[in-house]
Amino acid sequence: MTDIQALPYMDDLRPKQAVAKKDMKAEKQRSFYEDPDNMLKLFMAQMKNQDPLNPVEEKDSFMMFAQMGQVQQMREMNSHLLKLLETSTMNKNTEALNLINHTAEIETDRFHFRQSPKLSQQFQLPETANAYAVQVKDADGHVLFDHYAQATPGLQTFEWSGLDKQGRALEAGAYSLTISAYNGTRILNPVTDASGAAIQDKAIELKNTTDKTTFVYALPQDTQGTSLQIVDKSGKTIYTESGNMSKGKHAFSWDGRMQNGAPAPEGVYQLKVIPKDHKGQPIPEESRPKITISLRGEVTGIERTPHGNVNVMTKQLKIPMEQVKAIVKNELA
Repeated sequence: MTDIQALPYMDDLRPKQAVAKKDMKAEKQRSFYEDPDNMLKLFMAQMKNQDPLNPVEEKDSFMMFAQMGQVQQMREMNSHLLKLLETSTMNKNTEALNLINHTAEIETDRFHFRQSPKLSQQFQLPETANAYAVQVKDADGHVLFDHYAQATPGLQTFEWSGLDKQGRALEAGAYSLTISAYNGTRILNPVTDASGAAIQDKAIELKNTTDKTTFVYALPQDTQGTSLQIVDKSGKTIYTESGNMSKGKHAFSWDGRMQNGAPAPEGVYQLKVIPKDHKGQPIPEESRPKITISLRGEVTGIERTPHGNVNVMTKQLKIPMEQVKAIVKNELA
């Protein structure tokens, strides 16, 4: 049987080798032989140029047709799978977008806590300035909070958490705000807001709002009591209170304050639900029933990863969409 690869007309059938790299050459050859049209050309060339004294056997012809059929089936299957993948990706993106502004329940006991700013003020820093200073005063003119920072000229944003100089939360009420521009140690005029008005003794109102993180924990059986503990990344318990004792799902909301009432610093925390025995003592970890803990948070956005996966973002977490257990109402379901 004639060697097809040795025939002179095969040069016209082979892909043009414009690139000398070995991997690209192999890829082009593979693509060539995966095309059923090229396979048919090979077969027709073989039939036309076969050796009359050693013709192609019938079984070889059947094998060639079988190979062409397999190649065609593989191409159709790959095309179908690609369409399914594109449809799946579009559906996943649509599903994720539909989660925005809804409350998601995510099975986790860890979360990232950050106090929302109680005040956010944009201002324009003049060209001659390289720093600014902020003062917050009470109704009597006492400075309760001050802040100095270096900055570049242009639009800036100052965010205040509502804490005084000692880190204590201030009461809700009326205060005044002044932001001054500096060049080194030389004070310039007060900066201006978006309307062009100077931010000097500007009246502001501090509202009594809290940043709550809501959990749902499920007790598989009745207990003699539970202890709910917020633990920081070092393992230190910064807040604790008594939880529910009865079997079933229960909600717990933490307002972001430590046991002494001070706001907790930004960071990663964990909720621990520790059941107690009849003496009021914590049950040893190895003897505790399995308690499921989930976080509930409003979905604020989605993120598409480079690998095509979709992450769901809440204020406390960024997790793969697959970890969202359910979309729930705000009340305990």
